[in-house]
Amino acid sequence: MADGRPEDALVSYQRAAVLHRQLGDRSREARAWNGTGEAYGRLGRFEEAAAFHRRAAAAHRELNDGWQMATALDGLATALREPEEGGAGEEARRHWGEALRVLAGYEDGRAAAMRTRINRALEAAEG
Repeated sequence: MADGRPEDALVSYQRAAVLHRQLGDRSREARAWNGTGEAYGRLGRFEEAAAFHRRAAAAHRELNDGWQMATALDGLATALREPEEGGAGEEARRHWGEALRVLAGYEDGRAAAMRTRINRALEAAEG
C-alpha cells in the first residue's frame, strides 16, 4: 500500500473512487472504497475503515461479485474487531461467517489463504 504510506494510499483511493464514479464503473468505485477502508485501518481510524468497507460490501453484493464482496466483508470484520479488547465482536464474526460462505465457492490459493486467515481470526475471537 503506497510503500507503507497509508496517507498517500488514502488520497489515491479516494481519487480513484471519484474517477470511477464519473466513469460509471460501480465495481471499480467499490474496489476503491475497499482500498480506502484498508488505508483508514492502517491509520488506526477503524470507524472510518468500517464505513468504507461496509459501502464496498453492499455495492459488490448488489453487483453479485462474490470475491470482491468477501474481501470487503473481511476488511469490515477486521475494522470492527480492532478497537475491541478481547477479540472480535458479534458483528465482526457475522461478517467473517458470510465471507467464508461466499469463499466456499472459490478453490484457488488466494481464497484458501483468506479462509485460513479468517478461521484463525474466528478461533482467536472465541479464545
